[in-house]
Amino acid sequence: MESKTAGFRRDPEPAVFDGIENYFITEFLGVGLCESFLTYFVVLWGICLFLWEHYIIIVANDRKHELCCREAVMGNTVTICFANNKGGSGKSTSCSNVGAALAGMGKKVLLVDGDMQLNLSLSFFDEEEVLKMAAGEKNLYYAIGHQSDLSDFIVHTKYENLDLVPSSTLMSSVEYELFTKWQREFILRKCLQKVKDSGVYDYILIDAPPTLGGWVMNILCASDYVLVPVEASPWGMFGLANMFDFLNEVREIAPALQVLGIVVTKADARKNYFKQTMETLKAMEGIYLFSSFIRVDSSIEWSQDSSQPVVEFKKSSRSAKEYKALAEEVMNRVSR
Repeated sequence: MESKTAGFRRDPEPAVFDGIENYFITEFLGVGLCESFLTYFVVLWGICLFLWEHYIIIVANDRKHELCCREAVMGNTVTICFANNKGGSGKSTSCSNVGAALAGMGKKVLLVDGDMQLNLSLSFFDEEEVLKMAAGEKNLYYAIGHQSDLSDFIVHTKYENLDLVPSSTLMSSVEYELFTKWQREFILRKCLQKVKDSGVYDYILIDAPPTLGGWVMNILCASDYVLVPVEASPWGMFGLANMFDFLNEVREIAPALQVLGIVVTKADARKNYFKQTMETLKAMEGIYLFSSFIRVDSSIEWSQDSSQPVVEFKKSSRSAKEYKALAEEVMNRVSR
């Protein structure tokens, strides 16, 4: 007699279930884990690439900003000329002392002696050395004649941060030699361009001769600002109107040129004409009058005799303090 269970299939053995379970784990669950791992890896890799790309962008932008800042600093050299068509106004003395005062404040300064009288050069070197430079080939006259880069004509003074391009007595003929040159009004600007672009100097100060002509126009066209020293004397303002008419003409070809202001020199507060000079200059519309003025001081004459600017020759003197105050005012005016 058949068993009652004969019509029924026997349940699989436990070992069979174990085999099926292992199969599913290894074949399906294992694949799922691998796929999950690969997905995780791909996502992580994508995140890393994203972060790396943005890091490169940030670094590149920072580098670009740094270069832009550096270029801005390098192109920030300010050129100021000291000009007045009247002799004896204190141009060369003011140029040398403002330059020396700026250098003493840690600014890099290049002085350019554009006057055939050599007074700016004599403010730093003795007569024998100045005449030697004037007769040689390392001076402004030779550089202008060959339209050369002024970097090769710079000499170092004994003062830190203060250099000079010396002049020559032959500068008296530069007007005629420039007459036939192409774009003659911009030759000095061309010669100065590499020096300015280098950013080595914070300031370039140019001493112009007491004339109104092609060479002074050259100096003005190469400058960012013009500072006009005026002697506090009965004839101190003689020709000042002609000076400003000339500046207006120069602005037609050099519109960026600005009048930095007027500084009164050789002042004697006890004299009536000092007060008259100050009142007249204050009344000039649109022209800045420096609050700093330079009084008559024998220390200036002694410093000139020693071929030194008074701010170095006798730092405690009244005129040295006045020139330092003027230099600070110039800096504030330029950086405003």
